[in-house]
Amino acid sequence: MTNGQIRQEALAKLKRNFLYYIKGGIPRFVFFLLLFIAGGSWFFRSVIRMSADPFSGIGSFLGGFVLSNLVAAIGAGLLNYGYQIYLLRLLRYGETDMQNALSGFSYLGVRFLGMMIPIALILAAVSGALQYLLTSAGAEDTGSFIGLILTLIVGLVLWIIPYLIHDHPEMSAGKVLRLAWDKMRGHKWNFFKLQIPPILVLIVFFLVLIMGAVFMMIPIIDSLLRTGDFSALFAPSMLIFLILYFVAGIVIDLYFVTLHITYYENRLATPPGDEIYYTIDPES
Repeated sequence: MTNGQIRQEALAKLKRNFLYYIKGGIPRFVFFLLLFIAGGSWFFRSVIRMSADPFSGIGSFLGGFVLSNLVAAIGAGLLNYGYQIYLLRLLRYGETDMQNALSGFSYLGVRFLGMMIPIALILAAVSGALQYLLTSAGAEDTGSFIGLILTLIVGLVLWIIPYLIHDHPEMSAGKVLRLAWDKMRGHKWNFFKLQIPPILVLIVFFLVLIMGAVFMMIPIIDSLLRTGDFSALFAPSMLIFLILYFVAGIVIDLYFVTLHITYYENRLATPPGDEIYYTIDPES
């Protein structure tokens, strides 16, 4: 199957299974909604506390900031793993069990998070060291470029980790990483090319969206400066833009996840002999 066919198949599966995608995303949506509400409440309380007692307020703010980011990173990591497994089993077996979306809160999900956090820290440390050394040598742009290339190369291998952990739960973390490297050997450039056309479409889409937002915001900002009326920020056109931006972001994210799963299933996965691959989509 060519890259073009993989992109078409991914888009078709996203369209036909979209309602099941939304169903599986409910735990993530609830988590981020609660996080937003709790984070907003904490932020305003911190601002009030800092205005009353700046010294203790700043300390409380920094402690809460670190704790909230830690909770967000752990929760998002576990839920994202579960959602990827939910989609994998949806497209592979036609399963729509919500238990799959919560599989991040299991041994395998914790293993995934335990693998990715050290890798992210090591990558950040190496990129930061390179940036510092090259900046000291007057080559700041070179340091940024090398850090970007390093992150890209690592990302072209690590995206497959959740699916390998699911398909090979008996493997240790080291073996999973070696298997990911082996499976992506000879596929990294092809996998990168797979995503170039949708990325270009995505860039054009967001450029158009941003230009529309700029023209939309000009009269709103002008009215705000002249009258001081903040109600202009809640104009129907502004709300429509925010909803469109939010929905577009979700659809784009789902498309790329589907693209990755489709590539994995067609090029990299080795189905166990006693399992039959099928989908709720009768044409797949």
